[in-house]
Amino acid sequence: MITVLTSNNSAVFRQLGSRAFQRLGVQHRVATSGREALDLVQRERPALAILDAQLPDLDGYEVCRRIKSDPELAAVRVMLVLGSMLTREQLDQLGASGCDDVFCVPAPSDELYQHAARLIGLPYRGSRRIHVQLRIELEAGPRVIEGRLHNLSRDGAKISLKQRVGTATDVRLRMSRSEAERAAAVKGRIVWEQESEEGEGSTIGVQFVDLLPETRRLIADLALWEVNPGDDDTLVVTLQGDFTEVTDFSQLSLNLAGRVEFDLSSVRYMNSSGVRNWIAFLRGLTHCSEYVFVRASIGFIAQAAMVPGVLGKGRVESFFTPYHCDRCDRSEERLLQTSAISQEAQLMPPRFRCGVCGGELTFDDIPERYFAFLARTA
Repeated sequence: MITVLTSNNSAVFRQLGSRAFQRLGVQHRVATSGREALDLVQRERPALAILDAQLPDLDGYEVCRRIKSDPELAAVRVMLVLGSMLTREQLDQLGASGCDDVFCVPAPSDELYQHAARLIGLPYRGSRRIHVQLRIELEAGPRVIEGRLHNLSRDGAKISLKQRVGTATDVRLRMSRSEAERAAAVKGRIVWEQESEEGEGSTIGVQFVDLLPETRRLIADLALWEVNPGDDDTLVVTLQGDFTEVTDFSQLSLNLAGRVEFDLSSVRYMNSSGVRNWIAFLRGLTHCSEYVFVRASIGFIAQAAMVPGVLGKGRVESFFTPYHCDRCDRSEERLLQTSAISQEAQLMPPRFRCGVCGGELTFDDIPERYFAFLARTA
């Protein structure tokens, strides 16, 4: 069981109660002061300590410094929690503390898990597959079996079926979001099959074969997005893959209204045509009262920094940033909330230590260029 120590912060408590943490059976310890936090770390050696920077009797910066200076506590990762926009003084204190990460509140839902997963090796899919409930018909020999397609990529799919397939390995699939939408007809090969947890039917993994260019495009469209209900009447839209001249957002726009949260962590690349398609898509969101971008990828942020219109009328709440450790020649991405970037210190990001060698990580871009998107949301 993983032990996580936190200070008494209600925003952190809410995120620790998320489904992702609950699945792991996390053991949670709470400290009400800096000295109590340090004592609990020394006695229980938690995998992760999430501490407010401001604590009674001994602040989080000093607690972190003492943890990091003790060789016996080397395995404990420390995340400091702050709010609002960081000042230059806070950035200097963060750097001197040697903290492993910074978490700014308020933050988008499930953001804390993303931070923790990267720090202590929790299950995390950096390039996730879209989880969509598609209509599917599977031809296995003379039979046609209806089912639900759950995980979809450009190369294959995970599918729940009402019946077991049996000995058939070569199948044909027809996939669509609705009866009104054009279906993608795909040849596939079953690479694994498991009995359903309910005892009826099965779950299979299918690898696509002999895909024609037009079929690839249809699959890319199906794998491009998913929409799920979030907290407080928010729709959460997950996007993945590349935005190019063939990317079509028209079907997605029909599904959006009210407040929308775009999760962009798996958007890899946007060419000039894809950027134009994306900007036109945002301009057409007339039924959305508000939209925000969370966990924006480096590829998306690079375009947002250069091209007016990529953010539309929205704002970035959190995004990935490139860091590099010169000591072990290792690159990594860090997830930051927008409030973690100091405006008064010329858009400088926090400093961190390398999780492998302990060396100082350096920001691996030009801050004024990379953070230029902040001026568009100011």
